[in-house]
Amino acid sequence: MIFDSIANRPLYRGLGADLDLALDALAALAAEYASSSGAGFESGKKIVLAEDGRGPRVWYTLQEYRTKGSSDCVLEAHRAHLDIHLYLAGQDGIGIARTSARRVTAAYDAEKDCSLHEPPEGMPILVAGPGDFLVCFPDDAHMPMVAGKGREGPVRKAICKIRL
Repeated sequence: MIFDSIANRPLYRGLGADLDLALDALAALAAEYASSSGAGFESGKKIVLAEDGRGPRVWYTLQEYRTKGSSDCVLEAHRAHLDIHLYLAGQDGIGIARTSARRVTAAYDAEKDCSLHEPPEGMPILVAGPGDFLVCFPDDAHMPMVAGKGREGPVRKAICKIRL
């Protein structure tokens, strides 16, 4: 798992060409969002950054939602893609746990590339805000949408997927 500011993306350069491409595109998106004060943000819009003979290889989707209590959120994990969350507006709590250490509550669905897991007691919660990004690898179960510091609020972000 990587949790950092998108401004620090040069620290991760060279970990993989697709990761470099994704972080550069997300940094450009963050700068554009900040300079336009979010004008033109379209929740659900998908931007394909790279594709091959099997289809999209690197892409992101814009999302907008309200955070909620942790008991209303799910701990998810992905096998076929890296999951990169870039926060553009608002504050989001993200619970984190190792997938291998958690009981499965919903079996892996290959079509959705998702399995659900039981959150651990006292699960650590990262609090992300504008300019922060989180990279989740296959053993990084994560529970986004948690109301940071107990306060529900709106969040705008991009979810980038990199096929493994």
